[in-house]
Amino acid sequence: MNASHLKESSRPLLHRINDVVRMANVGRTTIYGEIASGRLRIVKLGRATLVRDEDLHTWLDAMAAGTHHAA
Repeated sequence: MNASHLKESSRPLLHRINDVVRMANVGRTTIYGEIASGRLRIVKLGRATLVRDEDLHTWLDAMAAGTHHAA
């Protein structure tokens, strides 16, 4: 990903857990269960737990396709 792509993108690159909960319309327990199972990848930045936009959409696509089952 180059710098010009970063300027063009209007979506955030990282999402906080509360934003993931809202976007996916599931509970925090479900999100943390998916993280614990390894189905949803996270990035730690200090004390913050963040989900990369790409990983969030990969996880959502897998859920929609029925290839993963929520924890």
